[in-house]
Amino acid sequence: MNKQFNVGIYLRLSREDDDYKEESSSITNQRNYILNYLKNNNNLNFVDEYIDDGFSGGDFDRPAFKRMLIDIEYKKIDCVIVKDQSRLGRNDLVPYYIRQFFPLKKVRFIAINSDIDTFDENKIGNKMIGFYSIMNTHYCIDISEKVKSTLNTKKKEGKHLGGTACYGYKKDPNNKYKLIIDEKAAKVVKMIFNLFVNGNSLQMIARHLDDLKIPIPSIYKNLNRGMKSTMYGHWQTRTIDEILKNEMYIGNMCQGKRKRIAVNIKHLIRNPKNKWIIVKNTHEPIIDKEIFDMVQSIYSKNSHITKNTNKYLLKGFIFCKECSHTIGINTVKNKGYLVCNYYRKYSKLHACTPHRMKYDYLESIVLNKIKQQIKNCNQNELIYILKRNNKIELKIEEIIKENKKLEIQIKDFNRKNKEIYNDKLNKIISKKIYLEMKNQITKEKIENEKKLKENFDNIKKLKTTNINYEKIVDDFMYLKNINRKIISYLIDKIIIDENLNIEIFYKFKL
Repeated sequence: MNKQFNVGIYLRLSREDDDYKEESSSITNQRNYILNYLKNNNNLNFVDEYIDDGFSGGDFDRPAFKRMLIDIEYKKIDCVIVKDQSRLGRNDLVPYYIRQFFPLKKVRFIAINSDIDTFDENKIGNKMIGFYSIMNTHYCIDISEKVKSTLNTKKKEGKHLGGTACYGYKKDPNNKYKLIIDEKAAKVVKMIFNLFVNGNSLQMIARHLDDLKIPIPSIYKNLNRGMKSTMYGHWQTRTIDEILKNEMYIGNMCQGKRKRIAVNIKHLIRNPKNKWIIVKNTHEPIIDKEIFDMVQSIYSKNSHITKNTNKYLLKGFIFCKECSHTIGINTVKNKGYLVCNYYRKYSKLHACTPHRMKYDYLESIVLNKIKQQIKNCNQNELIYILKRNNKIELKIEEIIKENKKLEIQIKDFNRKNKEIYNDKLNKIISKKIYLEMKNQITKEKIENEKKLKENFDNIKKLKTTNINYEKIVDDFMYLKNINRKIISYLIDKIIIDENLNIEIFYKFKL
């Protein structure tokens, strides 16, 4: 073969490959191996080299490979040489490039160790291209599974493996697998939870954050993601939704929320929640679990509030007795009417009955019934009832009781120290025993003092959302300033049957 070829040598090595650690597969050795081959073939003229060091063979999204294709288009090179076929790639598209793309561009392809040369019909490797591709693809899948298994093991150990920490946290500079609180962003997260607990909708919260000129998470973390729409830079309800539902904020590491469709496809899809890897108590929480649970319990009722929802205090609390679905509120000429959502959706199938009722009538009935329930109680009794039904208050009470015990024990340690010191002076115990006892008492005292400090810190965190029970009770007893927050404290749900009988389930017991 006398034709002269302008050669581009392609070199690739993936850090995921087993052979990454083998010197024979290094970029330098691949280069030297191919250059020695060129010395023995006078019709092959070296023009350029294309190096993708650290890039997987699972796809062709590689900078040097793309540059090589451009040079082929401009006829800078008409021959591509690799050490073996797997260097070109380890995916199902490799045969296409060797058998179709290169021949159409009149480019010769040589894989030395695989005995492939598309301009030499006698090469045995030419018939093995498809087989090599299958083997290399399976190798890539196997490596991917091994890497995935290693990463999942680390995730199950509670190690953070994401490129960036979620909003409200940052990576610990001393431990790349650990998260620490970003105080500035954490304040915004707390604000979002507090606004929601206070009865604000997702849209209201988003507009409030915009009004305060608070940068969205991607801008705050200097992330350049996706296409920039006209709404870029504004808080979106989807972002608020993800924050309110994110267990990361109660100290639980949540990973594996998305996965690749296939090894050689970078597009990610959402994993179902039962496939997530969640490890509890891996980092300091921003939101107390009691507050988080409270938000989740009222989320379904409040997540679709609009700016006009305060017209309908009971929206989201009303359910159909017959089908158990929610009862919605239709507005006709500024008046609200109840209708079973299941009936509305499947009315032609007669799945349920309308349960039609004027909303104003229902609200007046419900408010009067609750007022009847509490009319025999004084304000202090109602405050006590609400507090006893609030898990946060109960938790604080438990901590306060524990603190009293710890304070007594700390005082007792001081007394014991004096006693053993006197016993040593009076030679009742030896100096050695005295030191051992003192060390033990000191150790226990330090542990108790540490626990006492932790408890005081926990009480402060639990009190981040202050509840003015006096105002809640006063507002409700006199039916003034009633809002959804008050309703959320008092009512669990309202059941209406097809005969329009109303049953109220309360969150408190008298």
